[in-house]
Amino acid sequence: MPPPLLASVSTSSLLGLGSMAKSVLPDPTTPFGERVRRRLREEEIIWITTVGKDGTPQPNPVGFLLQDDNSILIYNEVKANRINHVVDRPRVALHSTATAPAATSWS
Repeated sequence: MPPPLLASVSTSSLLGLGSMAKSVLPDPTTPFGERVRRRLREEEIIWITTVGKDGTPQPNPVGFLLQDDNSILIYNEVKANRINHVVDRPRVALHSTATAPAATSWS
């Protein structure tokens, strides 16, 4: 049987945050926080930027799913280094796609 092409990992489990971690997302009771969560529910692809061994940014598009606990489930190619980058250097930025006019801002 061939190896799987995709692996998935939750950001909270990957970083050892568990379910008690405070969300880094904006307050959902604010208009901005609600817009951020709406975008995260509706988008299918998000860019994750990790840090490579040499300190350079490593931006990559990934499939993802916002979980009920506000962690983000990221789908990753099994052979990709993204997960190792996050484990070794847990500095990550997420960026929305900007392929449609509505996707150019968080409004």
